[in-house]
Amino acid sequence: METYIPRPDIEARLLANIESGKKATTLLGPRGSGKTTLLRRVRSLIGKTRPTALIQIEPIAASPEILCERFLHVAREAISPGSSRSSKSGAFKRFVSSLSKTKPGAVLLLDDITELRTLSYFPGVENPLESVLEALSKKQSPNCVVTSRFPAWVASSFEDLSTTARAHFDVVDIPPLRTDQLGTHALNGGEGLVAATGGLPVHIAPLIARLEEGDDLPTALAAEMTDHGQLEVECRATLGQLLHRARGYGACKAVLHVLAEEEGLRLTDIARRLDRTPGSSRDYLRWLEEVDLITVRDKRFFFVDPVLRLWLRLYGRGEFPSRDIIEAEVERHLSQKLPGERPRETAPTTPHEERKLPPPIAPEEDLMEID
Repeated sequence: METYIPRPDIEARLLANIESGKKATTLLGPRGSGKTTLLRRVRSLIGKTRPTALIQIEPIAASPEILCERFLHVAREAISPGSSRSSKSGAFKRFVSSLSKTKPGAVLLLDDITELRTLSYFPGVENPLESVLEALSKKQSPNCVVTSRFPAWVASSFEDLSTTARAHFDVVDIPPLRTDQLGTHALNGGEGLVAATGGLPVHIAPLIARLEEGDDLPTALAAEMTDHGQLEVECRATLGQLLHRARGYGACKAVLHVLAEEEGLRLTDIARRLDRTPGSSRDYLRWLEEVDLITVRDKRFFFVDPVLRLWLRLYGRGEFPSRDIIEAEVERHLSQKLPGERPRETAPTTPHEERKLPPPIAPEEDLMEID
């Protein structure tokens, strides 16, 4: 579930890039930050004056043939008809070629573009994400906005692009919501709401609904974290979706359990708790960074999504938590996040700091420390 809370600064930047035609936009943000909602908003603002298509890449990036067929169908308002039907072996090339066969003034809104990486396992498809980004940077390409929840993968792909192609993209991070962006809710526990959720709209929306019904924040959060609550379901899906994209699935899961118990640990602390070498632990941490599950600040490691950490503390026990346990963990979570409380585990609630390409993942030597 995503909710739209006006972000005029980001909207203005996206629309300015589209109108100028000089820049494509790469919109980055964690799951639930509002990327898809922003694309829908852009389509509603320009769809009546420009041929515009919003395509969700994740469900159709199943094979080159499926991608090409479904893309050409969904993007039919913006893409000119192809001259002929190509063979299966040329499906991906046909897809890439279609990106330069758009109608005048066309806009493509490509959601979750990093899913194209999965096609690299098919014969004849090499560097699919980089090929598409390169194609979208050409003069004959349409205006476009692409999104991703995996900034590390995007940054890595940008390293392989030509200098001209890289310069064509305006990289925009979606910042967490601020208290002053919550409208009437800013005066009713808004600061605590933002702190407890990391400013992610996907978590804020159901909590606002409960606050409007008269619940206070602890009661609302506890209710949404019970089995089948909206936040519980969302966190379960998020963990499964992101963790299965990480290399070293089992070891990465163990790292998350360690950080669920205590955030802000250093590399050597994590290695000791895992009973692994610092070198192996460094790999696990980097793999988790790649899929945007954890972030590093001052050589200490934190969950990108604080509510996901709360979920793992509750449901990582192997049994469904009782209401008493949920309420106790919610109280602990809020005591660490609410203003005025500054335990060692607490870090700035910003899931993403301002990013500049090349990749945000620190080099390996920067993660090592000497006791």
